[in-house]
Amino acid sequence: MEIRQTVDAIMVARGTLEADNMAMILPDRSLDKQPIRCLVSRKGNFDPSHKVFATPGGDIHLIVADPADDFDPGNYPRATATHRATVQDFIENSAMSLGIERLLCEGGGTLAKSLIESDLIDEYRLTLAGHTLIGGSKAPTLTGHLGDYLGKSTKLSLEGFERNAGGEIFLTYLRHQ
Repeated sequence: MEIRQTVDAIMVARGTLEADNMAMILPDRSLDKQPIRCLVSRKGNFDPSHKVFATPGGDIHLIVADPADDFDPGNYPRATATHRATVQDFIENSAMSLGIERLLCEGGGTLAKSLIESDLIDEYRLTLAGHTLIGGSKAPTLTGHLGDYLGKSTKLSLEGFERNAGGEIFLTYLRHQ
């Protein structure tokens, strides 16, 4: 929540949205000061009954690269706009016109991988929680699924290390300029 206070928009992929049952709002902010909510799904298969579509908050933008045949933006009444674009295209072509200068992307390795590959990350924050580190052969990694490697390395510097009372570790990496 502390990081969310500093951004204009929050982006999550469909899997994280559903797994974390997110409304993507800041409880202590008025409705007119909520961050824009950017939801990413390659095919646009969002659940129209998900609480994000029922919860008042920032504008909702659907980012759908390759919509499924049955994708209907009309199924999402709180959605402000649908962008038929990749994440990279959305950030490069639409984000600034929406007033997004600082975008927080929360979620899994698939979204992180696409942002890293597109050279769109300036800061990478990682939370390590002991209860979520152990996974099976199909568990996603920091940059997608096991064996789905990045095409090149990205140089980041560890700039912050914190540990809370619950045993979680927070790492902050900044991109080399």
